[in-house]
Amino acid sequence: MPRAPKIAAQVVIATPGVDAHTVTSQNVRSVLPDATLSERVVTAFRALGFTCGEVVGDSFSIEAAPSAFRRVFGVSPQPGPDGRMHERPRKGARAAAKPLSGLPTDKLPETLRPLVKGVVFSEPPAFGPGTMP
Repeated sequence: MPRAPKIAAQVVIATPGVDAHTVTSQNVRSVLPDATLSERVVTAFRALGFTCGEVVGDSFSIEAAPSAFRRVFGVSPQPGPDGRMHERPRKGARAAAKPLSGLPTDKLPETLRPLVKGVVFSEPPAFGPGTMP
């Protein structure tokens, strides 16, 4: 039986006490999560079964089979024909797959929730083959 293709998403680390509306190009470095916080969040996602990329700025990538996303976030993502991620409809459901821009963080372990600002999927490029009329 072939393996399901892996799904990737981006985890944005929450920096306690930082209001995103006050971040500027002059102070961005001072409001990034520190190395200890970043490593704590990456370690937690690894323990949940994800392969994690390096932290860059305030985020890092996660990758796993769709079953890991379903187990951790309660959502089954799948790539759609438009290049965006979609929520796989439940078996027997007649509704079309809904587009997903992010995942619900309220399903994360309670100790991890306040450390994660969001888990998002990248939008497909708006240029290149197939995007021009």
